[in-house]
Amino acid sequence: MIRQSMARLALAVVVSCFLSAVVCTPEDRAGDLLEVVSEKYESLNNYLFEGVESANVPGTDCNIEIPFQIVQRADSADASTSPQSPTIRFTTPKLTKVCFDAIRNLGGFSSPGQWDEFDHLQQGARAARVMSMQILNLNGEDIQCAVVEVVYDPYLQKIRGLAGPIRYWIDETTLLVRRVEFTEVIGKETRPWSVTIEKVSLGAVAPPWFRPSETVSYPHPAPLGAPAPDFSLRTADGQLVHLKDLRGKTVLLDFWATWCMACDEEIPFFEELQSRPRASGVVFLGVSDEKSSVVREWLQQNHRSFRTLVDAKQAFRAYGVGPIPVLVVINQQGVVSNYIGGFTSERRLRNSLKDIFNDPN
Repeated sequence: MIRQSMARLALAVVVSCFLSAVVCTPEDRAGDLLEVVSEKYESLNNYLFEGVESANVPGTDCNIEIPFQIVQRADSADASTSPQSPTIRFTTPKLTKVCFDAIRNLGGFSSPGQWDEFDHLQQGARAARVMSMQILNLNGEDIQCAVVEVVYDPYLQKIRGLAGPIRYWIDETTLLVRRVEFTEVIGKETRPWSVTIEKVSLGAVAPPWFRPSETVSYPHPAPLGAPAPDFSLRTADGQLVHLKDLRGKTVLLDFWATWCMACDEEIPFFEELQSRPRASGVVFLGVSDEKSSVVREWLQQNHRSFRTLVDAKQAFRAYGVGPIPVLVVINQQGVVSNYIGGFTSERRLRNSLKDIFNDPN
């Protein structure tokens, strides 16, 4: 209840700022709104969203509309447990023969699905502003929305296959995203898309097609408060790192892989942390079980400076790492003080690491 009240208060400030145009800057309004919206989605355990993706077929007057459903269900009846990642399903659109032939001549027309990560809207955001307040009419209901334009880290946009800013229409009452506009990159060309979430059902029964993922057994993670398992590994550029030699410093181990998109999205945040003056007493190390040549080539191609240990299968086992990414924090005494599994929002990462950097924000 407290979090919901704070979220509504923050949105009220956003709206009042926009109406007065003197209380705060567009960047302040947008940053606050992205955070409270992300928190809103993090708190949802069960929902069903239904809507339509649409885009023009190049060289024609055809506008293709692809219906979709997004489902999220909690892992159990206990609402406090972590929910599964949302599942999105697209339905084959109904097309006229002219449009069908045009799409066939293009070799197909795939539907992008990189716009629905609403629980971490602020992840990798480099600039944002509230553009206006607009009313959307959805299913006969007028919904007042704040229109927020976000510019993301170019690297993140690249791995998502998107270009330019993304615009979100955020319902001022529910804090839910009801419309998204973005641009998809296809080879050397771009294609604008719009997404409208026409129906929102919170606590809804999952549709018949939905099947929850099976429970998978993973290694037990390194226990909090236990001594960190020691290792001696080389970085992608050949430097030898012995964990015991880092005693007296805080060590952040980020277990990741070059093929893991969720891992890729967190790396810009860690690189930003490394650049802070207060990071002088903190050692950042990526940990990958891939070969040095693979990691080194990936870092060079993507212009990343993230120091990464390689050929680290033994470290993965020692720290009980199954699904990645996983962030392990080792304190100055060489003890595991935090273990964060799975992709998480930038806000949660900042909160988890706040004490290390003495950062009130």
